[in-house]
Amino acid sequence: MEIKISMVKLEKLSAFEAGKRHKEIIPMLESAIDQADGEYTVADIIECISRGEQGCLGVFDGMELIGVFTVMLITYPRRRAIRLVTMGGLPVDRWSEVEPALIQFVKDNDCSAMECWCRDGAAKIATEAFKANHHYNVVVREV
Repeated sequence: MEIKISMVKLEKLSAFEAGKRHKEIIPMLESAIDQADGEYTVADIIECISRGEQGCLGVFDGMELIGVFTVMLITYPRRRAIRLVTMGGLPVDRWSEVEPALIQFVKDNDCSAMECWCRDGAAKIATEAFKANHHYNVVVREV
């Protein structure tokens, strides 16, 4: 019988640190962007990180960078939330390993919620992995 102990940790990367790791981060962002509807390109996300509009969270297994999440701080009239914008590199079957660190990141940023806009398939996985509730569907009409 094999017992797996997760060594996954989450670390906020400054724009400078993210830039130094761009050869690792860009393919991870590309894998996330491939699943999106064209709201962002990788260049857009890099620009948002460099301007401080989005944060970059590195997912590490030991010393190895295995995933990257980009996040935004969302302020509503009655609460603050961390929005997961992209989740790249980390296989979906490992998302739950990051959940405790994500919740701590939310609390450390004086937020009361974490949110993620995603497609139905990813919503089901994220709901289970992050012990979350599926509250909304977003309806979009391109004009």
